[in-house]
Order: sequence, then structure tokens, then C-alpha cells
Amino acid sequence: MSTLEQTLQSQNTSDSAPSKDFDREQWKLQKHQEIEETFQQLNDATMKLIQNPDRFKAFLDLQADLPAISVGNALLVLDQRSEPVTRLATFDEWRDKGRAVKRGETGCKILSPVTYKRTDGSEGTSFRVSKIFDIVQTHGDPLPEIPVAAVPADQLVRILFSKSPVKIEADDMISADVGAVYDPGSKTIRVHGKLPDDIAVSVLAREMAIALLNTLHEEVGRDRIEFAGQSAAYLIQKRYGHAPIGVDPSMVHDFAWPDDPIAVRATLNDARQAANMVCQRIERGLENREHPDNAKSPRKTSEPSR
Repeated sequence: MSTLEQTLQSQNTSDSAPSKDFDREQWKLQKHQEIEETFQQLNDATMKLIQNPDRFKAFLDLQADLPAISVGNALLVLDQRSEPVTRLATFDEWRDKGRAVKRGETGCKILSPVTYKRTDGSEGTSFRVSKIFDIVQTHGDPLPEIPVAAVPADQLVRILFSKSPVKIEADDMISADVGAVYDPGSKTIRVHGKLPDDIAVSVLAREMAIALLNTLHEEVGRDRIEFAGQSAAYLIQKRYGHAPIGVDPSMVHDFAWPDDPIAVRATLNDARQAANMVCQRIERGLENREHPDNAKSPRKTSEPSR
């Protein structure tokens, strides 16, 4: 059963009941229609993304700036707001933070996960349509600034080396233009030995992402993994305060995309997942440098499957 079918089916049990004066069947029909329309909007936004490098860059920037947002919801937000967003929350979440949504503002529709009971008593997960608002659409108590986790390039290089899931070896047969290559046979990243620190961050982040994705998706094609690795390198560099280099958003035109928007989002999610796994390793490296006495036992060589 598809996600859409599960979501529509779950509406019978997962939504709170409307008031007695409301036509329940009409209410359920409206809910179903809203979900169908939002899924259709998501699929349309997905296919528009891969046709426009500028839109793809905006998507990567949004995923880098707001790493907690899912691929699907990032696409929906990008499709509904032309201005960059900085902080997103629901109406009630803003109220809890001491802020109120301005009168007349329109929220972005997103898909929020919900759990429901199946007829056999087991739990299922579906989605409902929610609305979120950017902070510029609100007023009220000032909120503390969220600092950018800027880390110098030389420090990032040392952390990437120390927290790599695979061996890293110098290999001057690798051209400076390529920078680094992951060899799945030997499970080794081979890197040109004389790269500037900013270039080294870019190529090591890319190849670490590729190495991790190879572990997770042994059956996935090399082209998909390399595209996701390049995209992940963009996210990683930007999250740590560096202008992304070595990643050209026009690569979205060069990739052989499937016709299925779900398959497209799977590749985009590979990039997000790989970036998050590399960032988790970087965070552990930063924590160990700040608190060396609290360093954990030797790291695992691969992230657990999710």
C-alpha cells in the first residue's frame, strides 16, 4: 500500500472528531482532498526542482540552513514561498515561544507524520496536512539568534580524517582537479596530498558521504550515490560556515533522473541522510576537542542502518 493510500485510510482513526454540528462525511472528504492535493503539489514541486539549477541551489540552501526539515517538506516550502526562510514553526509553536502569527499571513502546507491504529491493532504511520510560518510572518518576543557553527577549514580537515568511516590515504596519482576518490574495493578514500584546506574539506566530505552511502545502499547505482555525495558535500560545507565549493548546482541537469517523483526524492534524501551522518561525526570530533577527557571509546567504522 502506498503512503498516500495509508494516509487516506488512516483519516478514519487518526483525526480528532469534528463538532456535532459538522457533517462528518463532508469533513472526511475535505481532509482526503486536502491530502491528495498536497501530495500532488509535492510531486509537481519535485519534478520542477530537477529542471532548474537555481531552484535546486535554493533547495540545498534550505536543507543546509534547516537540517531538521524533511526533503518533502523542504520541497513544499520552496514551492510556496519565494523568499528565503530562517525559522519555521506552527501557529501553536510560535505562540509557545511568545510570538503570534501576523494577521493575514498564509502558512506553508506541509505533511506531518501521525500514528494510527490499524484494524488488526498494530500501529501505522501516515501524514496529515499542517501549516508552518516563517519567523518574519510573526511578531512578539525577540528570540535569541541561532549562531552559525563556523569551524575553520584546517580544523574540519583534521576532524574528517580522525572520524572517517574508512581509511584515508594520500595518493598523488589522484589529480588535484578530482581531489579525492573513494575505492569501494579497498574501502579507502584516496586523496591528493597537497590540496588547500577548503578544497580538502569539500572533497573529503563528498567521498565520506559516498563511502557511507555505499555501506547503506549496496544495490544503488554509482551515479545516484555520486550525485548524492556531491549534494551532501554542499550541505556539509554550508552548515559549518563555508561557501560551498566544488559543487555546481547545474549538475542537476546532467543527472539521469527517473520519471517517478518518489524515486527523485529518494536520491535527495540520500544526500540529506549522508550529510547528517557526516555531520554527526564532525560533531563528535568537535566535542572530543572541546572535552578531551570525555572522549568516547573508539568509533564504529560505519553508521547503523536506519
